[in-house]
Amino acid sequence: MKEYFTCKKAENCFANAKSFHYLLKRPIDEAMLEKFADWGNLTVKRNFRRPFFMMETAYGVKVKGILNDVIVKAGFADDGWEDQKQEFEQQLFGILEKLP
Repeated sequence: MKEYFTCKKAENCFANAKSFHYLLKRPIDEAMLEKFADWGNLTVKRNFRRPFFMMETAYGVKVKGILNDVIVKAGFADDGWEDQKQEFEQQLFGILEKLP
């Protein structure tokens, strides 16, 4: 199975925060944003020095990243975060696998 990202726990000031960084093998581009738009409520802020996106999936995962960067941060709810993380990673893999 091809590896499209690596994951590590995000350093966070909140002791019980369930946030993870995903280091992608490719930068976040327009094709990826199109796929993310089908996945949840996507907001893209292009009028900043470093344009970024924010998204909340249907099952409550909060995702953000900087356009043309390779890091995505995902925050999971306290209840059932392990299942959310697993589902998020499966969907992220599916998106990245289909990109050119």
